[in-house]
Amino acid sequence: MVTANSPQPALEVCLAIYRLHPRGGLEDNCLRIADELQSRGHRVTILVAGDAPALPINVVHLPDASARRSNHKRVQSFAEQAAKTIANGRFDRSVAFQTMPGFDFLFLADKFRNSPQTPWWKRITPRFRTYAKLEAECFSPESRTRLIGLSASQMDPFRRRYSLDPARVQIAPPTLSPLKLKSGGLHEKDGLALRRGLGIPPENEVWLTLALAPKTKGLDRNIEALARSKDCHLLIGGLGAADKGSRPIIKLAKRLNVESRIHWMGFLSGETLFSAMAASDVLAHPARTEVTGAVILEAMINGLPVVATSNCGFAHYIVDAKAGVTIDEPFDVEAYKTALQKVCTNREYYSENGIVFGKSAGLFDGINTVCDWIETGN
Repeated sequence: MVTANSPQPALEVCLAIYRLHPRGGLEDNCLRIADELQSRGHRVTILVAGDAPALPINVVHLPDASARRSNHKRVQSFAEQAAKTIANGRFDRSVAFQTMPGFDFLFLADKFRNSPQTPWWKRITPRFRTYAKLEAECFSPESRTRLIGLSASQMDPFRRRYSLDPARVQIAPPTLSPLKLKSGGLHEKDGLALRRGLGIPPENEVWLTLALAPKTKGLDRNIEALARSKDCHLLIGGLGAADKGSRPIIKLAKRLNVESRIHWMGFLSGETLFSAMAASDVLAHPARTEVTGAVILEAMINGLPVVATSNCGFAHYIVDAKAGVTIDEPFDVEAYKTALQKVCTNREYYSENGIVFGKSAGLFDGINTVCDWIETGN
């Protein structure tokens, strides 16, 4: 049955994603798209490799995708099996969430891989060749796959490399969930309680960073800036001190004598994330590369100012909203430290700007827009 929200007849829609667990940003977007399509009366099937959580959606596991040793071989096998599954004509629409040829749409969260500037020794590796081949097949002029990008800066290298027909490319609005906005705003008492629990004096500055991938998110850059900033503390969300990925950071922090001012928060979501935001003066996000950086918007709309590198896909929103400061590459730790100090000193100004911007910028429209494109097929 088609709901009143959908003028389209009921469609059979196939979504293909390599994994659904753990649930990161890409997985979350896939499931939210599936939920929205089902709410519009369409029938959704999700193709996955490996395990997946129990869901009120038809999930089909492709066993051949997990039968290879190396990750790139598993991805290649998954792409081959997924292409065979959609080739029988059963589905009216098909959407890939990794670079895989043969689909109607590619929801692109990946960064550009097949760069001519990549060193020759890296280009001859099986891993690079596998991903480059999948990418080229998706983006070639012969491909009919429509490309859904998440930021204009993300798509620029793809346009140059593959001379993309502009008609094939669409940039989705941000896909923020309304659940990322704290109802009634952040509560100061929650922030003060967290600070007391961590032993942070109320007059000290607190930086928050979310760094599940420490190298990519520039966690070491935050440690270096912290070493140059007296009486500042760093909350690290996404990792615990016992996690394997934390070891190089702990070693660096000990060498720079700042380990006592670092607080490992582990995974943060929902109210725990809001409490961490309330306890903080700034989101410190010096990522080395970032297709979008949804955490930037999540912080801004809740009144937490942001300092981020300008190569993040969503960094321009910081400038548009006057909700923080962006830092250009090549990265300079002293300039970064100065930007953090500036934002913390003027926190109220940047905070209010972010809240106002979040109420007027259409930051929550992405999922509905993508589903409109899938429904109409263009």
